[in-house]
Amino acid sequence: MRYLALAAALALAACATQSAQQDATPLFNGRNLDGWTVAFAGTAVDPAQSAADIFCVEQGMIHTYCHATPGARQSVAYIQTTRDYGDVVIHLEYRWGDAKYPPRADQPRDSGLIYLIHGAPNPWPSGVENQIQEGDTGDIWISSSRVDTSVNPSTGLYATPEAGGAPVTIGRTGAGAERVRHAQMAEVEGWNSVDVILRGDTLVQVTNGVVTNRGRNLTQWDDARQAWVRLDHGKIAIQAEAAEAWFRNITIRPVRSIDPQ
Repeated sequence: MRYLALAAALALAACATQSAQQDATPLFNGRNLDGWTVAFAGTAVDPAQSAADIFCVEQGMIHTYCHATPGARQSVAYIQTTRDYGDVVIHLEYRWGDAKYPPRADQPRDSGLIYLIHGAPNPWPSGVENQIQEGDTGDIWISSSRVDTSVNPSTGLYATPEAGGAPVTIGRTGAGAERVRHAQMAEVEGWNSVDVILRGDTLVQVTNGVVTNRGRNLTQWDDARQAWVRLDHGKIAIQAEAAEAWFRNITIRPVRSIDPQ
């Protein structure tokens, strides 16, 4: 019965996703990376390599490490929108490929959707990340930013106050990032959907229709003012972290009253 219930929930989530995309605006046109820039995160393994070599557009999808030599150490990189976005629902779908590469050949396949990007990368763009990783999709990673949320004191996992979550503030200035673990693992084999709902300075992260994390009072550090200031818009990026992956249906749409809060 549990498997039937899970199948029914995933079917409902798929229907909801299809309906939600009816008024969506594509960020990826399915033909090329117009509207995106490409960059390494840190130093490239091969100085002669272009970051653009890590991303191919194939069959209307983005394919990472499309030219990689099996077993060879790979650079990490990202694509980033040229425009800022806020008060939107960001949507993408991903599935893992077979290949993994050093220095992460013996680790879970890893990627990420970074949003509300601001400032210079260090080495990843500064902002908030919806982790996309085998077994960890839905975690929050936050860099040079800060967010209020709540976690279960015993497990450290995201939990609502009604479920015993205690309030915490995570984030700091400068290099490095801090993490809030997802409430539950909702990733499945094959294609998965990720949605990030941004209402002003709040966020809700959703995997396959399941809310995995929430945050509020998003701020970024302002050197000129020497103060934390509201963070409610920024660019969007997708990471490539030494694991083959495919991405499709990368869109934004207006936030609706029925979207999770």
